[in-house]
Amino acid sequence: MDGVLYAFAIFGAGFGFGVWWTKRGQVPADPEAAARAAAQMRTEDRLHVSTLIKEGRKIDAIREVRSRTRCGLKEAKEIADHLEASDPATGIG
Repeated sequence: MDGVLYAFAIFGAGFGFGVWWTKRGQVPADPEAAARAAAQMRTEDRLHVSTLIKEGRKIDAIREVRSRTRCGLKEAKEIADHLEASDPATGIG
């Protein structure tokens, strides 16, 4: 009986953690939040980030967004993706 309980504790806890871990990473992105954040950036900053993206330096663009907005990596990537698909002068797209 102890062996069955031990096996349940290992596999049951592992399965629960695995389910929690997968669900944790599946939070959908909010495109409206990225659009609002991009619109709040200064025009010069948006143009600079868009120029970096057009030059193929997307990682540098994300770094710039992070340094200028003080947001996290995920948010900065969403903002850079939004600026890539929108008009850089207005941040609307």
